[in-house]
Amino acid sequence: MFLLEICTIVSLVYWGFHNHRSIILSYLLGIGTPLLAAGIWSVLAAPLSAHRLPMPYREIFSIIFFWGSAILLYQSGVKIYAIVFMIISLLSVIVASCLET
Repeated sequence: MFLLEICTIVSLVYWGFHNHRSIILSYLLGIGTPLLAAGIWSVLAAPLSAHRLPMPYREIFSIIFFWGSAILLYQSGVKIYAIVFMIISLLSVIVASCLET
């Protein structure tokens, strides 16, 4: 899961820096979006979080979180990596839910 989190942050950085004409907007999105995503993940899904979502909701949140970044990566033109990331993240969430029960 940690590797998927890192890949999500990297894909958000890539999307932020490669899809905008304005340099200022590119820097704001390239730095701000991954920081915001990391903050949301650390509150709602991190193992040591005090406000961690219960299991069925955490699975849904994880899929939305990972697939959202994969969709942005797909939109950036890196389609093969985005599709592979979607498949791996779905399999990882399924395996994690099976191991947790």
